[in-house]
Amino acid sequence: MAFIRSLPMVGLLRSHVDEASPGSVIDLQAREVKAAFDESAASLVGVRDLAAASMIRLESGEATIRPIIETWSILKPEFQRQAKKARETVAISRSNFTGMEGVRVREMLDGTICNPGEIQERMQRLFDDLSRDIGSRGDARIQNPDLAAAGFIMDVRRMGGNPVNARQFGLALLKAQGVDETEIDDDTTVDDVGRLAQFRRHLEIVNRSVGLPWPELKARVSMERLPSTVIGNAIEQFRPDTKRWNGSDLNDRYLATLAAYADITFVDKRTHEALTQAHRKLPALAPILRRIEKTGDYTAITGQLHGNLSPN
Repeated sequence: MAFIRSLPMVGLLRSHVDEASPGSVIDLQAREVKAAFDESAASLVGVRDLAAASMIRLESGEATIRPIIETWSILKPEFQRQAKKARETVAISRSNFTGMEGVRVREMLDGTICNPGEIQERMQRLFDDLSRDIGSRGDARIQNPDLAAAGFIMDVRRMGGNPVNARQFGLALLKAQGVDETEIDDDTTVDDVGRLAQFRRHLEIVNRSVGLPWPELKARVSMERLPSTVIGNAIEQFRPDTKRWNGSDLNDRYLATLAAYADITFVDKRTHEALTQAHRKLPALAPILRRIEKTGDYTAITGQLHGNLSPN
């Protein structure tokens, strides 16, 4: 905070609901969603340009830090809660505890549902595998892998209801995650549905501050039209595998979404490597991704900006 306070001018994401407050990645995404919804014919670049028009505001570092210091006792517990949630989210999303990567959804819908005893055994195996992954590869600060795994498995049970066949079970899961059967074709995999479901859940969160009609929002706004989602998915696809799945990876991914708007975005080494590979292999990134540089120390950024970076 002392570093930010020392700066004569800083750029802040503009809050979507309160001009006086600093914005967050949710505010960035809210502007993208609103632009994509209002201009249904706008391309990925078009959405970026529309959102960028009101994305950033400027003020002194002192003015930025003052309200944070004044409300720190209130903010700190929420930051801690979000950090805990991020650690669990990253670990669960990267675990292949279901063993269903690449499986087509149609095959799953055409399967059979076992008797209640076998279902219980299957759910227990899923819990055991997920808990083991969280404990061995999840963020080391996750204190209770069993508790994190149990919460997720309980959500799966609740979404699945009381199925009488595989099709009913699968459709109930899809519906609970905001995915319609009409969005599934013969080549759609479980991974594809997972990405779409994750996008829809996040879209619901963003829409709390935008207030758009949900059926129309689902129909008009796809993940392929939102710059922040395209960048985030690219990072997940190409991020180097690591021994531990750190919760900070989620924050690094959110920070990297600024690369569609800032002239230069500084990221950590792993995120930089992922985006470098993605830029070469994903044509959609080139029109929206601006300059990306890596740094291991935020205090070095000022020096890099003053001359250590060669011009493009």
